[in-house]
Amino acid sequence: MSLRGRMMQSDFVKGLPYRDQIRSIKNAYTGAVNPTAERMQDALLNLIGTDGAGNKTLRNDISRFAGSDDALMLLKALPAAGAVGGAMASDLVDGEAGFGNIAMDTLGMGAGTAFGYQRGKVGRTTPAGQAMNMLGGALAGLATTNLGQGIVGGMG
Repeated sequence: MSLRGRMMQSDFVKGLPYRDQIRSIKNAYTGAVNPTAERMQDALLNLIGTDGAGNKTLRNDISRFAGSDDALMLLKALPAAGAVGGAMASDLVDGEAGFGNIAMDTLGMGAGTAFGYQRGKVGRTTPAGQAMNMLGGALAGLATTNLGQGIVGGMG
């Protein structure tokens, strides 16, 4: 392989050709969900309230978490989680999913979630990052099983 070919392969492995597209998608998603997530966080804080500064109560602990960046990250992930849930539920609602399809999708999503929990590296230090890794793993598992079913001809 030529030097240029090896460089292109190295760039591809590092994700360089797609870095701008991924950044663009992330920025568009963040721009779309940020205002709503921030309003939901404010509403949660108003709903929970506090028992006064300096008091060690469960209500203050919950309020402190609700106002944290981790809670905001979880609120930003809700639209993506809803989309995944909707896609999964559509298999059941339209009546085209057989038991084999449901079982295979569940197994793939479970394996993907476990992989995301154990091996995820991006954002692993926070609960929100861990949740995003698990969601990504579940999506990858579902996509993999659906691709396999498409190639083999389905398990309906």
